[in-house]
Order: sequence, then structure tokens, then C-alpha cells
Amino acid sequence: MPGATDSNFHARAGMNNTAFGPGMKKNSRKDVARQGFLALMNGRAEVVGGNAATKRTAIEHRFLPETYKAARHATRAKPRP
Repeated sequence: MPGATDSNFHARAGMNNTAFGPGMKKNSRKDVARQGFLALMNGRAEVVGGNAATKRTAIEHRFLPETYKAARHATRAKPRP
């Protein structure tokens, strides 16, 4: 369950002019891949890949309503001028 990762994902999705664009601080793809691999090797079915902020956000999301999370994401994914 990675957060925003430094990859071509957002560019390929046409999101360069959103909050997820090039200026956003993103998790290292190497760190996310390493965390996922180590979790797999240790028999874990789930892991939040990324830095401490990504892990805090994942914990926070456990307690927030889906409608709130969807609205927040929609705001961040909206194209900017």
C-alpha cells in the first residue's frame, strides 16, 4: 500500500498539473520496493510502503470516512491552472 511514489505513474496518468505533479515530495521507489519485498519474504500480506508521513496517513485513514477521503483526493487530483 504505497503512498505517492517517485515514478512515472502520475505523469502517465496526465496528472502533472495537479498536486501529485512533479513538485510533490514522493516516496523513493527503491524504498517502497524494498519494503514490499521484505514484507513478502516475511509472510506479511500487507505493508504500507514509504516514509513515516505515508505511514501516519495510512493510520489516519483508518478513522476517516470514505466520503471525506474521496473528497480530499479529488481536490488534490484536480488540474491546476
